[in-house]
Parts: sequence; C-alpha cells; structure tokens
Amino acid sequence: MTWGRGCSWLAANGWLHEQGDHQKYDRSRALFPDDLIAWIKETQPDAWAKIEKSHGASATNSLLDRVRDQLDKQGTLDVIRHGIDFLGVQGKLKLAAFRPASGLNPDILKRYNANRLRVVRQVRYSLYNENSIDLVLFLNGIPIATAELKTDFTQSVSDAIFQYKKDRLPKPKGQGAEPLLSGMYVDKKLSGIQAVQTLSRLNRAYPGKDTTYVIDLFNEGPEVLESFKMYYETAELAGNSDPNMVFDLRGKLDGQGYYDEHEIDRVVEVEINADPESKQTQAKLAKAIEPVVDRLLKKYQAAQKDLLVAQETQNQTAEEEAQATLDALQLFKRDMGTFVRVYTFLSQIMDFGNSEIEKRAIFYRRLIPLLDFGREREGIDLSKVTLTHHSLRNLGKQSMALGKGGQLQPVSESGSGEVHTKEKALLSEIIEKVNDLFEGELSDEDKLVYVNNVLKGKLLESDKLRQQAENNSKSQFSNSPDLYGELIDATISADEAHGNMSKQVLISKELQAKLLEILLGPGQLYETLREAEDRS
Repeated sequence: MTWGRGCSWLAANGWLHEQGDHQKYDRSRALFPDDLIAWIKETQPDAWAKIEKSHGASATNSLLDRVRDQLDKQGTLDVIRHGIDFLGVQGKLKLAAFRPASGLNPDILKRYNANRLRVVRQVRYSLYNENSIDLVLFLNGIPIATAELKTDFTQSVSDAIFQYKKDRLPKPKGQGAEPLLSGMYVDKKLSGIQAVQTLSRLNRAYPGKDTTYVIDLFNEGPEVLESFKMYYETAELAGNSDPNMVFDLRGKLDGQGYYDEHEIDRVVEVEINADPESKQTQAKLAKAIEPVVDRLLKKYQAAQKDLLVAQETQNQTAEEEAQATLDALQLFKRDMGTFVRVYTFLSQIMDFGNSEIEKRAIFYRRLIPLLDFGREREGIDLSKVTLTHHSLRNLGKQSMALGKGGQLQPVSESGSGEVHTKEKALLSEIIEKVNDLFEGELSDEDKLVYVNNVLKGKLLESDKLRQQAENNSKSQFSNSPDLYGELIDATISADEAHGNMSKQVLISKELQAKLLEILLGPGQLYETLREAEDRS
C-alpha cells in the first residue's frame, strides 16, 4: 500500500485528511492549531468563552503557547491524559477525551466522538530547512505519531531508521547547546545582545574541552568587551511576569507527593470556615496540618541519619541519595515560598479563575513556617539552651546590715523595682487581652512573659522596625507590611522555649493580628522602639 492510498483509507474511516494540510501546520509550536482550537470550542464552550474574556485578541496564541510549553515540560502523554492549567479557566482544560466505559453518559460520549484525528502528508517540521516527515498523525491538533514510509524499490527500512536517528533533527548548526563547540569563525558585525548570545555558545562545558578560540574578522576586542559588560553587571528582566509560572510550580509541587488533595482541603476548610469568636479554630487548624508537618520533618530527620551513617561507613551512593533527599525537601520549601510570593503578586492584577491555585496558596502559607528543617528533636537537647527571659518573684524583705560605711544615694523612683501604676495598668490590660487568645493549660504569667517579654523583646531587636518607628507616626508604623514578617521571625525564634504558643501563632493570621494589636497598644512597642532609637 502506498502512503497516498493509506491516507485515503484513513480518511474513509473517520480521519481528517485534506490536500494542503501541511501548510496549516505550525512549525514553531509543532501543532495543528485549527484542530486544537476547534475541539476546545466544541467540547468546552464555557472555558473558551472565559479564555477569550481573559486574553482578548491574543486568546488563540496564548493558548497555543501554553499547550506547547506544557508538552515540553510534562510530555505528550501527560497533557493528553490530564489536560493543562490555563489562566482564567476553572480546573483543567481538557485536550482529549477517552472512550467511556459505557454509553450511559451522553455528554462524555459526545466529547469522545468529537475527537479530531488527522493524518498529514509531507510535514515540513523545521524552521531552518525544508526537510519533511512522510506522515504525521494528530489528535486534536497534537502530534502523537510519525512515520517514514519506504519501499524495497527505492529505500529500505534501514534508510528510514537512519533518517530518524541522523537526518530529522529540527535544530540548525550553531543554534542550541553544542558542548563540543570549541572554535568560532566570525565574518559579520556583532554588538549588544547578539554578540553575547553568539559568542556564549562557546561557553559549554564538556570533558576534555579546556580551550576555546574565536577568529574574528570584523569586530574589535574592546567593542565586544563593552557588549558583555552591559549584560554582565546590569542585566535586568525585560518582559512581563508569566502567570503560567504559578501553574508550573503547582504541577512541580504536586508531583513530589509530599501531600495529597485531601490534606489541602482539610486545612483550607478550617481556614475558610473559621469562626473568629471560637477558641477552637487554632486547635482545629493545628490538627488539620500536623500530619503533613510531622511526615515531612520525620522524612528530613531520617535522611539526616542516613547521611551520617553513609559518611561513617564511606558509602558514597547512600550518601548521595541521602543528600539528594535533604536537598529536595529544602527545595520543596523554597518552591512553596516562590509559589506564594508570585501568586500573591499576580493575583492582584489578574484573575486566575482557579480555586485549586488559591487553595494551595492558603495551604502553603500555613505549612512553610512549620517546616523548620534541621531543628527536629526527639528528646531534650540542652547543649544549645539559651536564656530567653526570666521571672522576678517577691520573696520578702531581708535585712543585710553590715555595719557603718559610706553613704549611698537612695534608689530613684524610675529604678526602684516597683512597677508604676501606669505600667501595672498596661500589664493588666495585656493579661486581659491575651487570656482568650491561646488554647491549652497556660498560666497568666506564661502568656504575659511570652507576649510582653519574649516576642516584644525580639521585635525590639529589629533595626528595621526601630528605624520605621523613628521616622513614621504610630498610625503609619502600625500599617507597616514588615510588622507581620518580623512577628513571624520572632515567633519562630521563640519556638523552642514556647513551642505550644508559637505554633498557635504561626498557623493563625487572626492570632497574629491580635498579638500585634496588643503589642502596639498596651505593649507600647512603638514607643519603646522610638526610645531605643533616641538612646542610640
């Protein structure tokens, strides 16, 4: 059977095939755009309407670029099976439909029957030459298979194999990564970014490659040096922030298997349905997120032990595996932080239209502060105990007369050791306000020491807050975006000595807000910072 007759047979059995199809193939994206867009419009009209609303005239190009990006990162099989995340679309945007187990659901069957199968002849796939592949099979615009057809009269199967291995590569010479490239002949003018990009192709490491050279017939050394200096010291990102970065990070984080959907939903449900008047909110949130925290901290601790054992036994393979686990967990935490920062910024200027993204932002915000990798404890380790506060108790008056001696000036009122009436009132107000904040068996003294001594003491150490207090009114200072971050840092620092209360603070925005209200009110944080700055 010739490939022409083969295409005709496929066309007679449900495949799409038309003369000139190859001209509609998008070489830059390796897609057949007409089929992809047509299938989405037919099977997911609501999603397409949202895409057009979000992206306007660029809807088609934005979608095609996103599909190409996800095919490169996730692979064809994953994209066809699971679809893609796309800005403005709730849930996954499907790119194919599989045969249903039964015909009981007409909607699913309709989507399956809407799949667009296409065969295209002589597909010219490269942007740099006119090489072609005999046949390409597409599913809804996505290429899923290729074929090189041969006959014994012209070329053999071995010729087809050679073509696939050696003669069907899309990158031209001089483009992309060529690690063996050691020399370059330049016969035209180069400047700016063009000079940097062209000459930097030599900068690819390869075993045994220790020398590079350039024969340049057009450009002067100082001019080339200026081009590199421009980007070496002052390079800046030129372009818009890509919202798809959020979707990509979600896929990366989800794919590591450190949590599941049920655990995300459990935390988000507590967060969303929290009753500000209920004392049980913090306890519920702690219960919801604790299994994930416990699992990750134990995994990190186990990897640390494995690393020590591997180093002691000089087992290099085991050492590398343990170190890779530790690095992966640290990177996981950093990626969550990146996700939260990027999403928080971009969500202010665009609507992601995806509740799964918002749920993860909530989940990650709660999880990140609790993953204190490297500080896990199975028992009590006193080797690094430091004094964080002390308590004064009135043990009564005792006479310590030593006979006559020189006269000393009496202690002034400001340093008499007696709490002033105003200070007593402020402390009473602090105790009254913190009484309802924390769960568990905690004394008034515990709460007072934690808020007024430990947290406030650590906040007073902040140079950033001290400068802000000095240069701003109390109202302006109270609205500083740095207050929450400094409070979280102070809470984390106090975690070992005051673990119960610290964990409640870290998982509750409401509790953080109330603590800052107390510290800025009766806690006199602002006033004390200004006094400290004046003294310095």
